[in-house]
Amino acid sequence: MVLLVMKSSTTIITAYFDIGRGDWTANKGFREKLARSVDVYFSYFERLAALENEMIIFTSPDLKSRVEAIRNGKPTTVIVIDIKKKFRYIRSRIEKIQKDESFTNRLEPRQLKKPRVLVTRVCIGM
Repeated sequence: MVLLVMKSSTTIITAYFDIGRGDWTANKGFREKLARSVDVYFSYFERLAALENEMIIFTSPDLKSRVEAIRNGKPTTVIVIDIKKKFRYIRSRIEKIQKDESFTNRLEPRQLKKPRVLVTRVCIGM
Protein backbone atom coordinates (compact mmCIF):
# COMPACT_ATOMS: atom_id res chain seq x y z
CA MET A 1 0.00 0.00 0.00
CA VAL A 2 1.30 3.45 -0.95
CA LEU A 3 0.23 6.38 1.14
CA LEU A 4 0.34 9.75 -0.54
CA VAL A 5 0.56 12.77 1.69
CA MET A 6 -0.45 16.06 0.19
CA LYS A 7 0.98 19.13 1.76
CA SER A 8 -1.36 22.08 1.75
CA SER A 9 0.10 25.54 1.68
CA THR A 10 -1.01 29.06 1.05
CA THR A 11 1.14 31.61 -0.74
CA ILE A 12 0.63 35.13 0.53
CA ILE A 13 0.86 37.93 -2.02
CA THR A 14 1.21 41.52 -0.83
CA ALA A 15 2.82 44.83 -1.73
CA TYR A 16 4.66 47.62 0.08
CA PHE A 17 5.22 51.02 -1.52
CA ASP A 18 5.87 54.39 0.09
CA ILE A 19 2.94 56.47 -1.12
CA GLY A 20 3.92 59.45 0.99
CA ARG A 21 1.30 58.90 3.66
CA GLY A 22 3.79 60.01 6.30
CA ASP A 23 3.24 63.54 4.97
CA TRP A 24 -0.56 63.45 5.27
CA THR A 25 -0.63 65.69 8.32
CA ALA A 26 -3.35 67.93 9.75
CA ASN A 27 -1.29 71.06 9.04
CA LYS A 28 -1.42 70.09 5.34
CA GLY A 29 -5.22 69.87 5.39
CA PHE A 30 -5.62 66.16 6.03
CA ARG A 31 -7.80 64.58 8.71
CA GLU A 32 -6.16 63.80 12.04
CA LYS A 33 -4.56 60.36 12.25
CA LEU A 34 -4.20 59.84 8.48
CA ALA A 35 -0.42 60.21 8.56
CA ARG A 36 1.45 56.89 8.77
CA SER A 37 5.13 56.48 8.10
CA VAL A 38 6.75 53.64 6.19
CA ASP A 39 8.03 52.43 9.57
CA VAL A 40 4.45 51.99 10.81
CA TYR A 41 3.57 49.86 7.80
CA PHE A 42 6.71 47.78 8.22
CA SER A 43 5.83 47.17 11.88
CA TYR A 44 2.52 45.73 10.63
CA PHE A 45 4.39 43.71 8.02
CA GLU A 46 6.73 42.21 10.63
CA ARG A 47 3.76 40.36 12.15
CA LEU A 48 2.66 39.00 8.78
CA ALA A 49 6.26 38.21 7.81
CA ALA A 50 6.64 35.96 10.85
CA LEU A 51 4.49 33.36 9.08
CA GLU A 52 6.36 30.50 7.45
CA ASN A 53 4.17 30.66 4.33
CA GLU A 54 5.72 31.38 0.99
CA MET A 55 5.31 35.06 0.14
CA ILE A 56 5.41 37.07 -3.04
CA ILE A 57 5.98 40.72 -2.25
CA PHE A 58 5.84 43.61 -4.71
CA THR A 59 7.83 46.68 -3.65
CA SER A 60 9.98 49.54 -4.84
CA PRO A 61 13.75 49.30 -5.31
CA ASP A 62 14.45 51.32 -2.14
CA LEU A 63 12.39 48.98 0.10
CA LYS A 64 13.58 45.64 -1.30
CA SER A 65 16.42 45.06 1.16
CA ARG A 66 14.18 45.92 4.10
CA VAL A 67 11.55 43.39 2.98
CA GLU A 68 14.23 40.72 2.52
CA ALA A 69 15.74 41.44 5.95
CA ILE A 70 12.38 41.12 7.67
CA ARG A 71 11.62 37.82 5.92
CA ASN A 72 15.16 36.61 6.79
CA GLY A 73 15.47 33.33 4.90
CA LYS A 74 11.80 32.38 4.74
CA PRO A 75 10.49 31.40 1.28
CA THR A 76 10.08 34.79 -0.35
CA THR A 77 10.00 36.22 -3.85
CA VAL A 78 10.45 39.98 -4.00
CA ILE A 79 9.31 41.64 -7.21
CA VAL A 80 10.67 45.15 -7.65
CA ILE A 81 8.54 47.67 -9.53
CA ASP A 82 9.32 51.30 -10.23
CA ILE A 83 5.79 52.72 -10.10
CA LYS A 84 6.77 55.95 -11.84
CA LYS A 85 8.06 54.04 -14.85
CA LYS A 86 5.46 51.27 -14.80
CA PHE A 87 2.47 53.61 -15.00
CA ARG A 88 4.00 56.55 -16.85
CA TYR A 89 1.82 56.01 -19.92
CA ILE A 90 -1.52 56.06 -18.11
CA ARG A 91 -0.82 58.49 -15.25
CA SER A 92 -2.06 61.51 -17.17
CA ARG A 93 -5.28 59.70 -18.12
CA ILE A 94 -5.94 58.70 -14.51
CA GLU A 95 -5.20 62.23 -13.29
CA LYS A 96 -7.54 63.72 -15.90
CA ILE A 97 -10.39 61.44 -14.78
CA GLN A 98 -9.80 62.22 -11.10
CA LYS A 99 -9.88 65.97 -11.72
CA ASP A 100 -12.92 65.81 -13.99
CA GLU A 101 -16.06 67.30 -12.44
CA SER A 102 -18.17 64.35 -13.60
CA PHE A 103 -15.99 62.18 -11.34
CA THR A 104 -15.56 64.52 -8.36
CA ASN A 105 -19.25 65.46 -8.32
CA ARG A 106 -20.13 61.80 -7.69
CA LEU A 107 -18.05 61.77 -4.52
CA GLU A 108 -19.12 63.11 -1.17
CA PRO A 109 -16.78 65.94 -0.11
CA ARG A 110 -15.44 63.83 2.78
CA GLN A 111 -14.42 61.11 0.28
CA LEU A 112 -11.99 63.47 -1.42
CA LYS A 113 -9.79 63.25 1.71
CA LYS A 114 -9.99 59.46 2.18
CA PRO A 115 -6.85 57.34 1.73
CA ARG A 116 -8.32 55.07 -0.94
CA VAL A 117 -9.05 58.12 -3.12
CA LEU A 118 -5.81 59.89 -2.24
CA VAL A 119 -3.58 56.89 -2.90
CA THR A 120 -4.24 56.95 -6.61
CA ARG A 121 -3.69 60.69 -6.67
CA VAL A 122 -0.40 60.34 -4.82
CA CYS A 123 0.78 57.51 -7.06
CA ILE A 124 -0.08 59.31 -10.27
CA GLY A 125 1.40 62.55 -9.01
CA MET A 126 4.80 61.00 -8.33
